[in-house]
Amino acid sequence: MIIKEYRVVLPMTVDEYQVGQLWSVAEASKQETGGGEGVEVLKNEPFSDHPLFDNKFSTGQYTHKIYHLQSKVPTIIRKIAPKGSLAIHEEAWNAYPYCKTVLTNPDYMKDNFFVKIETIHLPDRGTTENAHNLCPADLSKREVVRINIANDHEFLHSADVKPDTSPSHFHSVRTGRGPLTGNWKETCQPVMCAYKLVTVHFKWFGLQKMVESFTHTQYPRLFSKFHREVFCWIDKWYGLTMEDIRAIEDKAQQELDDARKNGTVRVHGGNCHIRYRNADIVDFQIVEVAVEVAEVVAEEAEVVEEVVEVVAEVVEVVAEVVEVVAEVVEAVAEVVEAVAEVVEAVAEVVEAVAEVVEEEDALLLLHPAHPLRLRLHPVRPLQFWRHRAEVVVAADMQQLRLRPSCAPPAPPPSPAPSCGSAPAAAQAAAPSYGGGGGGGGGSGYATSGGGGGGGHGGYRKFHRRFQQKRSKRSVAALDISSAFLPLDDNQSEVHSENCNSRRLSKLLRRTIGDNTEDSKAALYKALGERFVGSFTVLCLEGHFTIKSDAEEFCLYAAATHQCLVMKN
Repeated sequence: MIIKEYRVVLPMTVDEYQVGQLWSVAEASKQETGGGEGVEVLKNEPFSDHPLFDNKFSTGQYTHKIYHLQSKVPTIIRKIAPKGSLAIHEEAWNAYPYCKTVLTNPDYMKDNFFVKIETIHLPDRGTTENAHNLCPADLSKREVVRINIANDHEFLHSADVKPDTSPSHFHSVRTGRGPLTGNWKETCQPVMCAYKLVTVHFKWFGLQKMVESFTHTQYPRLFSKFHREVFCWIDKWYGLTMEDIRAIEDKAQQELDDARKNGTVRVHGGNCHIRYRNADIVDFQIVEVAVEVAEVVAEEAEVVEEVVEVVAEVVEVVAEVVEVVAEVVEAVAEVVEAVAEVVEAVAEVVEAVAEVVEEEDALLLLHPAHPLRLRLHPVRPLQFWRHRAEVVVAADMQQLRLRPSCAPPAPPPSPAPSCGSAPAAAQAAAPSYGGGGGGGGGSGYATSGGGGGGGHGGYRKFHRRFQQKRSKRSVAALDISSAFLPLDDNQSEVHSENCNSRRLSKLLRRTIGDNTEDSKAALYKALGERFVGSFTVLCLEGHFTIKSDAEEFCLYAAATHQCLVMKN
């Protein structure tokens, strides 16, 4: 709800203004009614039971009118306007110098729309600060707008400025007043001011602020135009009494009824100018405001309709998105459930591995094509480790490394063995897998050869083992210490804690051959010349890598020479 107070200073007395206002309203109404529409006067009678302005005024003239706008508005508005929306009711209580006018639309908007105009006429120059005795709350909302009727440009359209109704050029023959120029509001005599308090209420979601603001933009123009006419028509009404005015009103009412029933609708420049009679001066062009408001509402209705269509499409899209999201959430829930099952299974496997490793020691192998497919191979009896081993999975999920929780004890010193034989300490540290490796090539598969013949016998056993595993295409776990025992006289290099890749490479070259390429070829052939795939040699500690053209082999060696070979 917007409240504005319009102050209009006029060069006349308060009593003169009463006559001039009523005469001008009646004259304007006759010019604008016809063709079955316009102003319909339902009541025009005195009242004495309606206290006004804090009970200061209780008697006056009451009028009730209906303004019919069907033929005054554009066709598009007529088509979309609901029934009853183009009939404006006006109730006016004229207890001069106080007047109150209320415009409503009871057939359609009901309590959601009203325009209230309260006017108090005082003999001053517009200096009374709170002429309507507003409460502090309403006073804080009120906006004051001052209107100068001599200004031909402020608030007016170009079509509103006419020579015969321009106070800056008009001179009254009967009163000698005018033209109004310069600082006339401070010097003219007599003088009075009409304080018009306008309250607009339009409760319609999305349009309230726009319609209320638009309505208030029209009132300065209407007030300025009407009061300019009242002053410039002063020679026509000056000297008339209130009895003369009542007679003019009765005659005008009859003419209005005849014109509304039988006449032709009058429309000026496409805009309706129906003017009220016997009421506050604000009424004379309120229908014009209503028509323009209706046009704006129609435009906004079209926009709202388009917005509703867009919103409907958006809602439909959102519904589809919600449906898709629901499906995604359902799928994610299934994935989460599956992952939970996998995690649970892995946890069970890890727990089982931990139990086996804790109790029996085990070898954990990964399937090459399915990293999550685990195979647990318990090692019974414990042949390859003296100390408990821990399972470590490499980052590439393709290799497993077995390493001890603590380093193995250093082997005792031993005398230098003959070429091709294993040291006594190594033989003691590496128990037999099937049978003892005796001199001259024992038939058992030994972790270390008992001599030169034992070494070659271990290599042949190792090779036959690979050939047996070739058909199964599975993991081979073998002891290849016999095959890779160095032939160097100084066996302490093997047991030394400082054994590194360079020394191990040297030892391997001595074992397999002096030429590096020959060493690679021999190692490749030894690890499975008919085997397709990569192999990893595992042991407790240390590592050495030999690359060939087709395969990559990682050799892990330890002082005990206890190693494993896995096919990835």
